[in-house]
Amino acid sequence: MMDSSEGVFAKSVRSRKLPAVMAVATTVFAFTLSLIGNCANGQTLFVTDISGGNVYKIAPDGSHTIFASGLGNPLGIAVDSLGDVFVSNTSSIFKITPDGTKSTFAAGMVSYGMTFRSDGTLFVAGVSSGSIYEYTPAGVQSTFATGLSLPFDVAFDSHGNLFEMDYNGGGSNSRVIKITSGGVKSTFATGLVDAQGIAVDANDNVYVSEPAGTIVKYTPSGSSSTFGTGGGFYGMGFDSSGNLAVTDGGNIDKFAPNGTKSVFATGISGAYKMAFSSSSSVPEPGAIALGAGVLSIGSLAFVRRRRRFLKSKS
Repeated sequence: MMDSSEGVFAKSVRSRKLPAVMAVATTVFAFTLSLIGNCANGQTLFVTDISGGNVYKIAPDGSHTIFASGLGNPLGIAVDSLGDVFVSNTSSIFKITPDGTKSTFAAGMVSYGMTFRSDGTLFVAGVSSGSIYEYTPAGVQSTFATGLSLPFDVAFDSHGNLFEMDYNGGGSNSRVIKITSGGVKSTFATGLVDAQGIAVDANDNVYVSEPAGTIVKYTPSGSSSTFGTGGGFYGMGFDSSGNLAVTDGGNIDKFAPNGTKSVFATGISGAYKMAFSSSSSVPEPGAIALGAGVLSIGSLAFVRRRRRFLKSKS
């Protein structure tokens, strides 16, 4: 089943001046005989710019460059474990490799939010059809859930439950729907106002962004509290250190786990949704992982030759 038609929702979002986004960043190193835990595990932040048709790549210091352009009205975004960036607009989902090569991953899909499950399956909120679709890495599509009302964003908890930000006509009708791995739906939270973004932290707390400038935090049991306030929140995402990045009226705000707020980046006026790259360190070609360490095959061969040499001399 495919989505079509842009509808008033994309138009209404496009008419707003959407936030600027920022990044908590990455460079990945794999040194011979170095521990994986000692490798740099920063993360690059990728942000859709709905007004300029671009995706921005934001470094740890908040500086940014255009990673991809010519995307029409880029809305949702997700990054897989290989560093490929998936971007949805009002008609398609594009796949962009780390070197910037762009291809069409799926056609006929209108989506404002996407996320990856730990097994590499892409979950896409189909706003026009009220369904959640899943795509294998090869692009094979199936329907995961139906009967939703304008799904705007999705995020997984550590137990494989999918939390869906259900716009549901807007106003104070917005709600969060929890969908188990088996597809069973239940209402997790109600009474949200025009909410469009959702994220889940490492402790399975659920965070929802409201454009009026409130971030609502829900514990796994559903108790709510105000986590942060600001100018106009849309997209959100957690880095590997538990900091929450949020688009906020031309800035990218960073909220520490204790709620302390700072400005992380500025200058992307059309920023909408965001996704961090994986924090996994990638060993150099020819390296193998041994428990907590990384050892290159070349170095292993050297060690073995050295041992033989010492034995022959004794």
